[in-house]
Amino acid sequence: KASGVTIMATYTAILEEGDDGSWSAYTLSPSLIVGTGATKDAALADLRVAVSFWLDYMRDTGQPVPRVSTEVVSIEVAA
Repeated sequence: KASGVTIMATYTAILEEGDDGSWSAYTLSPSLIVGTGATKDAALADLRVAVSFWLDYMRDTGQPVPRVSTEVVSIEVAA
């Protein structure tokens, strides 16, 4: 936050459904940060909390927040 203004950052989240129907959401950059939940929305909400904690940790320890450089593309492979 700068002068009471919230600065937003955008991260790419990958969602995966588990065999039990639960969901995981994770980032590849920065680091590997994971959120989980019973639904996609719950997993994304958990991921937002995890990313916020990570950002707070980086600021509190004086470490620079790495630049986000994730790009998601789809590839085709014979199956």
